[in-house]
Amino acid sequence: MKILIIQGQPDDQSFAHANAMHSYEVLREDGVEVRFVDLAIDDFDPVLRYGYRARMESQSYIQEVQQKVSWADHICFFFPVWWGAEPSVLKGLIDRAFTPGFAYKRNGPLHVQGLL
Repeated sequence: MKILIIQGQPDDQSFAHANAMHSYEVLREDGVEVRFVDLAIDDFDPVLRYGYRARMESQSYIQEVQQKVSWADHICFFFPVWWGAEPSVLKGLIDRAFTPGFAYKRNGPLHVQGLL
């Protein structure tokens, strides 16, 4: 089994971050293949500046995340819920990584096909 942990809490001293790190360590000790995305410490710009109209200059981090997502059998998200939603850095990662052509494609105006 291959598991990707996406840690979406921007504070690396938080309870959510500690839970993600502990899960990573326990999974590795149990012999599970596990990879990690840590939005608290990674240098990542979460703002999707042009929508999906144009690509942003630096896509290397996004391509790395997409490779990890494609590799994984399961994805575990760790984040607090703030005002009924995820932190903006995690929302930005979802907006920038789970894009048309990677996560889904449209087959007409009312039909969406999942690609993951």
